[in-house]
Amino acid sequence: MKQVTGPHVWRGADLAARDDWMRPIGDLMRADLDGVVADAHRLGQTWQNFDPKLADRESLAEFGAVVRRDLAEGYGFSLLRNMPVENYEPDDLKIAYRALCRHIGIAGAQGDTENRVVEVIDLRSPEKTFYNMRGGPLPMHVDPVDAVGLLCVRKAKRGGLSGIASSMMVHNIMLEECPEALELLYRGFYNLKRNDRGTDGRQILTDHLCPIFGEAGGQLICSLTRSAILAAVDAGRVNLSDEEMEALDLFEEIATRPEIMLQMDLEPGDAQILNNRVIVHNRTDYVDEEPLERRRMLLRQWLTMPGWPKFPANMPHADAEILTTAA
Repeated sequence: MKQVTGPHVWRGADLAARDDWMRPIGDLMRADLDGVVADAHRLGQTWQNFDPKLADRESLAEFGAVVRRDLAEGYGFSLLRNMPVENYEPDDLKIAYRALCRHIGIAGAQGDTENRVVEVIDLRSPEKTFYNMRGGPLPMHVDPVDAVGLLCVRKAKRGGLSGIASSMMVHNIMLEECPEALELLYRGFYNLKRNDRGTDGRQILTDHLCPIFGEAGGQLICSLTRSAILAAVDAGRVNLSDEEMEALDLFEEIATRPEIMLQMDLEPGDAQILNNRVIVHNRTDYVDEEPLERRRMLLRQWLTMPGWPKFPANMPHADAEILTTAA
């Protein structure tokens, strides 16, 4: 274990005074997005069967190249601004959003669905246990894929702030304050698989420890799947020692320190693009509107980044480039 350096190691208090992580969508891009939607209509394509090649427009390609550099060589995230969400019908917005991300990464299926765009909205159903289907606060976590794009369509009535933190900064602070806890995160935890079930109908436990911190291509990466760890505990499949629980709690406590976390109140048309390998994110509790069509909603895409070193097999991940998932 050693200290990590680079622009992806940052404190939220420092970035809050800057705007070089904001990427506004200009008039030319909006016109090109309109053109993509019109072409999709002309060809009878929907957001489900959308041909990404329709988005091969120069303005979108140049924008995507900037965002890719932000993810790989910069802070590890971008905030896209001014996506004209109000100009599109819901299905057309999903086409435009896929077109916007076309030059950033490869959109892949998400969880138990083949959809490339998933709605993040509180369905208020006891059967809906996935993050994107329920409300309330969320702890710091990553989505198990190279990058995630979260486009705000509607805000909550109150609350629902989005916080992000550099997991590499959290790593460095843990190394200074409590290296013994950091060692446990390097070692990892058993995870309860979300989609796979055994012959008895029970969810399957991973047959290996899944590290929170590991390496890909010689670079330190983070894969924080706290919910899958605690799900294994809740299902009675594993027990965590006090030291293991304290290590997970310490990560959360450091990542949410006011000087470490960068908190955003996303407006409609804002889209966070996050490198999950170096960024963790959370959500505050919120009060929502009552009708479903007015509730807080984000559109989520999981993006595989071509050219990035692949995740090690023992870290949870999805990869649309080679159509694999692992946990």
